[in-house]
Amino acid sequence: MANLKKPPFFFLLLGTLVYFLHATVLQTAPADVVVDPDDLRSATEAYFRQTGIAPSQLIVQQLKQRLLDEQILYQEALSRNLHFTDNLIKNRLQSVITFLEVSSGSSEKDLAKAYQWQLYLHDEVIRRRLVDLMKQQLIDEQKLIVPSSKALQTYYEENRELYRRQQTISFEQLYFSTVETGLSKAQCGNMAFRDRASFFMHGNRFSKVNRRTVETLFGYDFSNAIFNPDENEQWLPLQSAFGFHCVYIHEIDNTAADSYFRFEEVEPDVVERVKEIQQREALLTKLQALRKKYRVGR
Repeated sequence: MANLKKPPFFFLLLGTLVYFLHATVLQTAPADVVVDPDDLRSATEAYFRQTGIAPSQLIVQQLKQRLLDEQILYQEALSRNLHFTDNLIKNRLQSVITFLEVSSGSSEKDLAKAYQWQLYLHDEVIRRRLVDLMKQQLIDEQKLIVPSSKALQTYYEENRELYRRQQTISFEQLYFSTVETGLSKAQCGNMAFRDRASFFMHGNRFSKVNRRTVETLFGYDFSNAIFNPDENEQWLPLQSAFGFHCVYIHEIDNTAADSYFRFEEVEPDVVERVKEIQQREALLTKLQALRKKYRVGR
């Protein structure tokens, strides 16, 4: 007990207590993650642009959680030093050094300088890369098993509508880039007029394409109109996302519209979809555990 009265021993004991306090309490305290209001505003605006619908409170909360999860993944990636091991990040840092015109001519020295200046903390490309790397690392940690034949077959049976055969159409079209106000049936029926058609990048003839393909190439309104034509008409004037067309429908095939692709025909797609589900579930499980390490700041 006498030793406690000696200042050196007292300070040594105090230092030891502080060290253990830091190790056992402070280091286990949740770290802060914060959603920047500007980032949330950008996310809600992007949602509106993509859907045309103002986001509800539930959607806003989901967008906020996604941003929080990205912050958690980013911070976790930094804590695991992933920014020191990824070649794409290293190349990015060297490019930044070159852009700043402070290159020494040595790749190793430039990279060391970039890390010393912590340039990785201020680069959006690197931030997104770290988020992706962290996601993949968390998925890999779950050691996912290869989906069994039974699991694949079950998914196929429960999601058969994904594999319904679609109505198809065979048609040809002529595009008129100089027409600005629309085409008439009479114009489309006139061979001399049709000879003045313009070049169209997707081609003129389409054989047995489904509704989804037509919609992707020409837009929803065009697809809806061509699959529901007026009776007894040959050349039809239709408008697409590109402009105006004269369209001749050769055949609309409904014979396979109510049947389904066999499992063997779509097995590769089933495998990919089941793997994607496994990965999403694995990532969510790991994220739920990680969220406990972080505290949402104000």
